[in-house]
Amino acid sequence: MRVKVQTDEEIKESARSLFRAMLARKSLVERGMPLLAEAIWIVKGQQNDAEHERILPEYCYKTIELLRGHVFKILPTFAQVFGGRSADSPAIHGSTDWEKLGALIGAAMRSLRFAEVEANQEIPETSRTDFGKIAAEELRKWKANADEVRKTVETLGMAVRGFQHEADKSAYHQGPEAMALLAKGFAEGVKASLDEKGIPPGMRELKLIKTYRFLLIAWPEIDEMIRAQPPKTRNDLWSWLTPFSQANWVEISDLEQLNRTCESIGLKLKGPGAPRKQI
Repeated sequence: MRVKVQTDEEIKESARSLFRAMLARKSLVERGMPLLAEAIWIVKGQQNDAEHERILPEYCYKTIELLRGHVFKILPTFAQVFGGRSADSPAIHGSTDWEKLGALIGAAMRSLRFAEVEANQEIPETSRTDFGKIAAEELRKWKANADEVRKTVETLGMAVRGFQHEADKSAYHQGPEAMALLAKGFAEGVKASLDEKGIPPGMRELKLIKTYRFLLIAWPEIDEMIRAQPPKTRNDLWSWLTPFSQANWVEISDLEQLNRTCESIGLKLKGPGAPRKQI
């Protein structure tokens, strides 16, 4: 019996079809907003951890922490900036680490300006990868509601610029050294947050960056596997990921590598188990 071997185009189309089906179920923006909200909570020092409602699977938090530590190394936590004080209403005064505060504001302003410029431009039709092309399609749909995009960016802009103004005033009252440290950190944050293409420079340092990105975006599907009854196993996860692996959307190439990745980010599914006995 001859086994049909898929062509490269068939492999790519399989991944594209599966991904579009995922996005039809829950859009890229709907997947991304909870990730952004929880990432901000993490950067703010995970305030009120006991009361905080974790809206994502646990592996997402460990993955975001991993990315923050490698990709966004320039970003200090609010606790590092304000000495462990509340991130919701941090008092900017003498004990503040002015250089770290500057880096935080610089990174925020660089990201904000990129968003403001991009919000008024067309998202390119072309991309190097199928993933990028389909993601651009989704973002174009979202941008079709221009008022919603502008309102989101303007709200973020008011918050960031208001915080920057407060920091400038506080540094001025603290003295020239605080002002100099704030300016130094600001410059470092601007340079180290995003490159000219809007990509964090540290992203290239992680060998499994595409895998981490995809696992985060696929959190609704993986959450279902985690909660499934009877429980799903890593074999099930690997079977689901295989088309994306074959199309090079993720760097993982086999079940053993998937097992190691799951262990590293706390993605808890039952182990693969022993092979079934042949009858």
